[in-house]
Amino acid sequence: MSPEKVERLFYPPENVIPKDVAFMPDYQAVYDCLSKPGSKANLFYLWLKYNKKCPSGYQYTQYCHHFKKFVEKNYGSEAVSMVVERIPGEKVYIDWVGDQPKILMDSQNSELKKVHFFVTTVGVSNLIYSEAFEDEKLPNFIAGTAHALEYYGATPKYLIPDNR
Repeated sequence: MSPEKVERLFYPPENVIPKDVAFMPDYQAVYDCLSKPGSKANLFYLWLKYNKKCPSGYQYTQYCHHFKKFVEKNYGSEAVSMVVERIPGEKVYIDWVGDQPKILMDSQNSELKKVHFFVTTVGVSNLIYSEAFEDEKLPNFIAGTAHALEYYGATPKYLIPDNR
């Protein structure tokens, strides 16, 4: 038999995994990148980079699954928690959501416009109120706060805005 025929008998082509499928992500590098102070990277972005190098490698769900296993094995559980003592109903947290999706149809020119989501959360119950506005100006902030308090049917001791 020719060497090629022997090789095909031992390693049938249908059982051979392409090299790029066997490419295992460098999860330590992923972890280090995510752990850097001020890093803007997230797991999805890092998977996109991996997927470019290895198109037939892990899909996003498996990539995340194996990353989670890596973190648990090397750094302990990824479920980190801290006890925060809160008094029920004492604080309502207020913020504008970072992303402004284009979902509002302009009736004059039929173009999609960005909307700004105003969100409040009651500290202990995690009850949420959200409302969409055309901008993040003070009158909308005040209106959103008033509508949220009407929705909750109560007034907290403190309104805590996120002023980073």
